[in-house]
Amino acid sequence: MDNQEGTERWVMDFMPDGRVNFSRFVDGALEEKYRPATRAEATVWAAAIIQGYQPPASLRSQDRGWKEAARLKLAQGAT
Repeated sequence: MDNQEGTERWVMDFMPDGRVNFSRFVDGALEEKYRPATRAEATVWAAAIIQGYQPPASLRSQDRGWKEAARLKLAQGAT
């Protein structure tokens, strides 16, 4: 965080439904609140925050096409 912005604090609230809510406070005042994240998303978001980045807007699953092509190659004995 840039020290010119003041003291920054992130809060993670773990909800009963398994989601995690993230809030960012600057100098004690709520600056931003993010949409609820799944536990998997929350692990990525927390890592981003620790490294000085904002939580990603969205996470996409890997393209499944390459997995299917690799499986077919293996099934055909190709390397």
